[in-house]
Amino acid sequence: MQNKNCFFQQPLQSREIPNRAKNSTDLSLQKAKLNHTFDEDKEDKYSDLLCRALWGVSYQQIHKSPILGFSLPSPEPIKYVIPRTFYTLSSERCLDAPGLSNNYYYQPINWATETQIYIGLESKLYSYNVIKRKAQQIEVGSIEDSTITALAYNSSLSVLARAGSDSSIQFIDPLINTQIGLNQETSTTTNIVSDMSNGFYMIGQTSGALVHYDLRDHKKKAPLVNFPNAMLIGLAFNHYNLAISTDTCVQIYDSRRMKAPRLKFEGHNPPSKALAFSPNTTHRIVTGGGAKDKNLIVWNTDTGKIIAQKKIDNQICGVHWLDRQGIFVAEGYSGNRVSCWSIEGTKLSIDDSSTLHTDKVLFSAQHPVQKEQLITAASGNDEKFRFWTVKNVKKSVEVSDEISTTYLTMPVIR
Repeated sequence: MQNKNCFFQQPLQSREIPNRAKNSTDLSLQKAKLNHTFDEDKEDKYSDLLCRALWGVSYQQIHKSPILGFSLPSPEPIKYVIPRTFYTLSSERCLDAPGLSNNYYYQPINWATETQIYIGLESKLYSYNVIKRKAQQIEVGSIEDSTITALAYNSSLSVLARAGSDSSIQFIDPLINTQIGLNQETSTTTNIVSDMSNGFYMIGQTSGALVHYDLRDHKKKAPLVNFPNAMLIGLAFNHYNLAISTDTCVQIYDSRRMKAPRLKFEGHNPPSKALAFSPNTTHRIVTGGGAKDKNLIVWNTDTGKIIAQKKIDNQICGVHWLDRQGIFVAEGYSGNRVSCWSIEGTKLSIDDSSTLHTDKVLFSAQHPVQKEQLITAASGNDEKFRFWTVKNVKKSVEVSDEISTTYLTMPVIR
């Protein structure tokens, strides 16, 4: 009586006779193929997942492989669809900016409150109400006819700081248009940031020092840090972290202990004035490279380890965080554009860009609350302010993931 379960019911044809297996994995799969384990043309999702987990290949790959000369097929990429957020740009309005400085190191725009933006055009100071869409000149104090080089606003004190090319520093209460302080420096201040408490931090391109003004006593403290023979370019502050970009590196300081930097980042050659701490993720900063470097880099301020980076082929003049993963970039020579970028693992991917500006986008500022609202400015042949809105758009993206090795095919150390 014939045994129905007997494997050799019929003589094997030559095409069904496998070669000698090279390893135990191939041997077990040969036996499974001969036992008709993979005969079903349409597999269920569990069998496919099991094949991928065990051997790193799909069920269909094993099903289609001939028995003759059978060996474990090469892995094929796994394709799956994931939701992803893209950033899109739109320019809502445009304003003329006659007399806007073309000095890259200056900072003549500050988005101070939800309604007010302060702008320096040559020696004239203006406030622009974004709700009423009206501009008004501010004439306060006895400042000489000097170009405005930097503006900053301290929201805790409701005080505006204004620096001039004559090395003057003026403090203004913009609510009542009154000067509350006037100081004279030895060199021009080109960058000011609020300390989010009682005053401002300041640097000058050629000042060689970081200084702090405490408005409780209207006195300047002695230089917190000296930078002999260094050019000071960018300045950013967040909580107790203070970042300063020089012509060679970016230095991170703890504002409570300013004797020495706690970290020096030398990933740019050279860095630009573009610096921004992430308001959503601790120990994270984005920095931009100068005209020779052109790298956009996100890195850890505790370790100096690069998180993500991309060479974008343009000088980076300004960077602003949109949220945890999104960055707005103002670009100068030679692209003259604005762009939005997403952090994807260790990569930076561009989502959208615009070249509505026709010259270098030297200056930019961000809404203090609604981070998707920004203003940029370009001088030269452009002389325009542009307002931007960045929107999040969710799309499904197909992703391929190559499996190079599996548990069963990994080498074993005995």
